[in-house]
Amino acid sequence: MQQPEYEVRLATPDDISAITTLILAQGPNPWNHLPEEEVRAHVESIATGTVSAVVADTYGAIIGVVTYEIGHRYPDDQPLERAAELHGYAAEAVVHSGYAGRGIGTELLKAAIERLTRADLQEIYAMRHEENIPSRRMMEKCGMEEVRTFDDPKIRPTGSRRTTVMRIIVESKKL
Repeated sequence: MQQPEYEVRLATPDDISAITTLILAQGPNPWNHLPEEEVRAHVESIATGTVSAVVADTYGAIIGVVTYEIGHRYPDDQPLERAAELHGYAAEAVVHSGYAGRGIGTELLKAAIERLTRADLQEIYAMRHEENIPSRRMMEKCGMEEVRTFDDPKIRPTGSRRTTVMRIIVESKKL
């Protein structure tokens, strides 16, 4: 039996430098908004636990990452009866170009959604450039659906200049 070429695992503070390098080196494209200072601060928050991440690790090298957190980032997109409730948010999703197209990003996003579901969150969100088809496909493969699309020229300087919010609603495990 062939061993997988990578393992999916929870990121640790020791991974912060490698995750930051991966996102800043492999993440930039016409669709992504990745200001370096914001990326660094976001990833460094793994050390305090306010941000979590799952990584694809191949022999000690991180080749993919999805960061996520819990908060109130999308209250206007939540069902009205739950607008004040905490929800999950997948923030950065980057796979090294040498490993792109193998489903690693989808596997990582599914792992992040599963971890957020274990925190008993019912809504999990992500956003993407409206025209970023690979991101859309990855999110749809994980069960996410479009919530809304809006003009966002400040962080989307190319193409349609619009952001699409995606969401998955998971059934509550409370009985």
